[in-house]
Amino acid sequence: MTCFVLVYVKSDNKWLMMRRKKLDGQWMKWNGLGGKIENGETPAETMKREIKEESGFEVIDWKLKGIVTVVRADDLDSALMFVFEIRQFLGKMVESNEGQLSWVDEVDLGDLDLNMGDCLIFDWMKKSRFFEGKIVRDSNNILINHEVIFY
Repeated sequence: MTCFVLVYVKSDNKWLMMRRKKLDGQWMKWNGLGGKIENGETPAETMKREIKEESGFEVIDWKLKGIVTVVRADDLDSALMFVFEIRQFLGKMVESNEGQLSWVDEVDLGDLDLNMGDCLIFDWMKKSRFFEGKIVRDSNNILINHEVIFY
């Protein structure tokens, strides 16, 4: 099982979003920042490293919002995703090799080309409770099923 972090940075009712350049299932889609957990790292260490690498920000205050299992219906492998919200950070935003960074008003998130999994996660984060979710996608990265439990 692959483990990774998905990180949403929030400031003044705006979210830092990235339009991905990487040729994968997220290509040209908008989503949060993040990446794979490297050997020996905790999810929080990965979150801080990825934010620094992708945005230039130093994380000061954060919260682990939930954990999501992501499953490809045509594959036996799955991924475990730790979802963080950054509440406070220092530094100046830098250009990212991963994609285009942009601050997006919360009310405009629905206008972005997000995959349905990200839309679900934003909804789950609004509940202000820790969540455990599962997202099932087909071979074309299309959402086919989901479930969530709030604690």
